Amino acid sequence: MKRTDWKCLIHTFLFICPVVIAFTGFLIGLIISRGSIVPEDSQYFPSLHRYNWKNIRLYFPLALSILVITYLILNWGWIKSNLEGWSFDLTLFVIAPILKERFDQSKKKVPLPCSR
Repeated sequence: MKRTDWKCLIHTFLFICPVVIAFTGFLIGLIISRGSIVPEDSQYFPSLHRYNWKNIRLYFPLALSILVITYLILNWGWIKSNLEGWSFDLTLFVIAPILKERFDQSKKKVPLPCSR
């Protein structure tokens, strides 16, 4: 497969994964009954049990993470070329809030415990 074919395939799955995650969340939360009081038949949707849908909901975010990493690897040249002059600004944008929070926490005075 060509690189553009891989990108097209990844874009398709990057759309499908969140849709499946949202659908299974809706299904588990609102459609499929839960609890031990409800009949066993109501815990199935078409032919999968509630716990099978939860497993599907577990694996699709993992697949989404792998797809995002693959997407970044395939597009790294474009990302690198567009962020060429931004490296200092981007670093400052990410690190400055962290440093500010640390500095603000170090300025807070902690009350000393009373010694009697």
